[in-house]
Amino acid sequence: MNIIDISWPIKKSMTEYKDRLTVQLTTLKTVKEQGVRETSICMHNHTGTHIDAPAHFIAEGKTLDQLPLETFIGPCKILDLTHVHEKITDNDLYKFDIAVGDRILLKKDLSHRSLILLTTKIDEISFLEIKKRILRHYQNQESLSHILGYLGKISSQELSLLEDYEIRDYVGKEGLERTYQEVLRERKGEIRIEKNAQGKEISREIIKYPQSGDSLVLSLDFPLQKKIEEVLNDILEEVGSTRGAVIA
Repeated sequence: MNIIDISWPIKKSMTEYKDRLTVQLTTLKTVKEQGVRETSICMHNHTGTHIDAPAHFIAEGKTLDQLPLETFIGPCKILDLTHVHEKITDNDLYKFDIAVGDRILLKKDLSHRSLILLTTKIDEISFLEIKKRILRHYQNQESLSHILGYLGKISSQELSLLEDYEIRDYVGKEGLERTYQEVLRERKGEIRIEKNAQGKEISREIIKYPQSGDSLVLSLDFPLQKKIEEVLNDILEEVGSTRGAVIA
């Protein structure tokens, strides 16, 4: 029997529910300066891999500590919902064979390994369609996150205000990502796909090629940013606070 751990490592780029608080990781002490490493973690409980207890929906429902541990360990069913671009509804789940007490996983995204494996079988699985979305990988994220910002799933309000976006798109939420959203964003391509009655693809035609977003060249003094972060952390520790700002 294979045991698969579905928990996520805690990091700033974790998926959060809608526009909830993003993960904040603050270095409090370092081995170099204080001889130990300490980090403050602040995040919403609807972040990454999490469990909604009955008490989340039911006034007198049980909390997580009242549920037996074996509830969360055992065989499970994986439900493919990668085609659902907005919220998951009852209608999306009715087509699956779900019984009371079943453990289920709702599949929304693919790892690189899974993508490669599924790509080799795409002709064998009539209902399979692979779509991509843009992700950012930042260097020195802790020191520059307040400047760079981050990408997050577009909200319903943003969707109504911005033009030429879809519900599954990701947009800049803070910092440079938000300010230069239209400069950095990729222009989507368009492909016309024809399938037969069995769902098998019989032709594919490129209507429009995608275009990469433009680049930004920044003039940042990273050693200065790093030093400011260290000094601010020392001051916050001294005054017993977890938040602060540096104004030049």
